[in-house]
Amino acid sequence: MAGEVANFILMDQKFLRAGSTQAHDEVYLALIQRSKAGDTDAFERLMIATQQRVASIAYRLLGSREDSQDATQEVFLRVYKNLKRFDESKAFHPWLYRIAVNVCRDIAKRERKRGYQTISLDEELENELIEQSVGPQNVEEWAMARQQKALIEMATARLPYKERTAFILRDFEGLSTEEVANVLGVRTATVRVHVSSARARVRRYCERLISRTKERLSNELRPS
Repeated sequence: MAGEVANFILMDQKFLRAGSTQAHDEVYLALIQRSKAGDTDAFERLMIATQQRVASIAYRLLGSREDSQDATQEVFLRVYKNLKRFDESKAFHPWLYRIAVNVCRDIAKRERKRGYQTISLDEELENELIEQSVGPQNVEEWAMARQQKALIEMATARLPYKERTAFILRDFEGLSTEEVANVLGVRTATVRVHVSSARARVRRYCERLISRTKERLSNELRPS
């Protein structure tokens, strides 16, 4: 059953992309053109429209609120400095994502960060699963209904950095394989390998965590 839950979590693309309202680039074209002409109000509107998505990507890549805030600020500084070089015939979001990924990579290298401190977070999520469940039979149902996002993000944080980046862009942001390859500057075959490996790792992690939680809960409920 744990395998079925993990598989459901991974294959439900609508859930993975929930909250990822990637607007069409033409919506932003007027703002981009006005920003290039020096309209600071237009740039501020462009930033407001995209900063939540940038901050979300940064947090998933870096695993730290403080680092993700720093990254978001740096992303828009680079956008502001380089916007005049943006090719308006191309999509805006992949260009923005490329800057975000590069900034996060720089921060990760500088601070030698490779994700969350997963051990304590694993225990925290196990405790939360147990607190919200009245018996082992409810763990899977509750996890599916209430903790899908937490499980996926916890598992994503454990991925190697390159796999995590490809997985986030492909499955969370909904970019095509070709778009992810363009953002990362790699071949499409490389993206497919990274994403496939990431999905398998996430599935295994979810299976282990759910199984471990059920076992722990069973032990705690067993009469002494």
